[in-house]
Amino acid sequence: MSLYGQCYLVAFLALTEGPPGWMLCHGYPRFPDGSGRRFGHAWLETADGQVVLETGEPCVLRRDVYYQDGEIEEAQVRRCTISEARAKLVETGRYGPWEPDPYPDVLYGEVREL
Repeated sequence: MSLYGQCYLVAFLALTEGPPGWMLCHGYPRFPDGSGRRFGHAWLETADGQVVLETGEPCVLRRDVYYQDGEIEEAQVRRCTISEARAKLVETGRYGPWEPDPYPDVLYGEVREL
């Protein structure tokens, strides 16, 4: 099964199974193709500054490197605890995104609903 386009679902599920203190993050990296376009994305962050990407096998990166490579703007990242994420899921009926897009023409993969 491909996990492409299912980052909101996969990150939410990984948060529920991860250790205490992980945060669910929704943000907008740029495509690496030079187009300048951004895409909606979800990942996890640890208390010690690591980014955990769930793509079948967990990939752990330094947060500063991940943000720099993806040109992620810190002010546009939304973080939530597991209890906040569960509340947002119940409120909206979907795994994300939960906030209005801060950029025009944001691209998304598959957005899963309950």
